[in-house]
Amino acid sequence: MSEPIVSIVLPTMNGERFIAHAIQSVLDQTEDRWELIIVDSNSEDRTPQIIADYAARDHRIRLLCHPKEEGRLPGALNAGFAQARGRYFTWLADDNILYPQTLARLSTFLDYRSEVGLVYSHFNKIDAHGYSLRMARRLPPRYLTYKNVVTPSFLYRREVDSMIGGYRRETFLAEDYDFWLRAKDVTNFALLPEALHGYRFHPYNLTATAGRLAIDKAVLIAIDHALDTCRWLARGQARGELAWQAYELAARHHLPDSARYWREAWRHAPLFALRRTLKTAIPKPVRERLGRRDGGYL
Repeated sequence: MSEPIVSIVLPTMNGERFIAHAIQSVLDQTEDRWELIIVDSNSEDRTPQIIADYAARDHRIRLLCHPKEEGRLPGALNAGFAQARGRYFTWLADDNILYPQTLARLSTFLDYRSEVGLVYSHFNKIDAHGYSLRMARRLPPRYLTYKNVVTPSFLYRREVDSMIGGYRRETFLAEDYDFWLRAKDVTNFALLPEALHGYRFHPYNLTATAGRLAIDKAVLIAIDHALDTCRWLARGQARGELAWQAYELAARHHLPDSARYWREAWRHAPLFALRRTLKTAIPKPVRERLGRRDGGYL
């Protein structure tokens, strides 16, 4: 068996609605030097049977069982990547799809850009039936302190995973953003400006069922850790921008730490904080018009 170029981890639990579409999208790749490691957290529906059927037909598909109590999604990702043999890593939600050229385009980019450790792309939002709704254009890497600009279409070098220690269990619901913030400490990011992924919107996906408060609290855990440990956030504009994001999240839910984040933002990026403060005083139509000139971040 030849060594794979790309290792894909697909975590799932009771994913029978869409997992066949996700697996088939991997089988349809124009770059065929991949391995698919499916990590099942004790599914009680037809998911194990669907996985077994595909694995029986293609030796590049492997199944791991990983109880959700063992770290939930971050734990499942770490279990999968611990078994990975590829040069490049990515993961795929069981309700999303890759487009046929995804692995070829992303891996070729990394092949030729040795200074980049993580590449990501735009994606299309799709409905429950797989029909495209619209393209979601991602912002350049410099906006990582504003929001999670990477998810869900990405590829990174396996060395990045080993250097930062994989996904942290305590950041469940924001494990990807936490990973990117820490990865930025050890490598460069790049945006490939084309849609290479189908992100499915439906009533049962994790984002829809988790709730805004739970997600925002997970993001705050990720931001706190990054502010405490990441060298690229030790001081300056980037630190102030990330602190302002934390302030807005905490203030939204009236959390007690909002004042602390506010002070940190003003200390490190006073002009940015002033600009964002004034934004709330501008009438919405004017704000939207000016925001378009500013990339949407007035």
